[in-house]
Amino acid sequence: MIFSSRTTRSSTVITQMKRQATITIIIVTLVYIIFNLPVFLNYTRYIVAVYLGGKDFLDGDNSNQFLQKYIWLLNYIITVSLNSLVNPLVYVLRMKRFKSEA
Repeated sequence: MIFSSRTTRSSTVITQMKRQATITIIIVTLVYIIFNLPVFLNYTRYIVAVYLGGKDFLDGDNSNQFLQKYIWLLNYIITVSLNSLVNPLVYVLRMKRFKSEA
């Protein structure tokens, strides 16, 4: 009887840990998708314009071309950097081991 209660308790703890890890992985995946979606959409827009549309993606006057390249680069740098910034915060908030060491 004692052995079965220990086994039940440890299996409950393991189940809770697995559930918490699963939720953390889902959150990290969603954060990744949210922050990298603008980059993916820019690349998709580029592929459609250049390869399927047959025109240069950055056609237009020089100021507009510079602005588009700048926005493209800024979009990429900001979204990837924010994703890298948010991931450790998710881990600290979700996992007890990281909370105790932070």
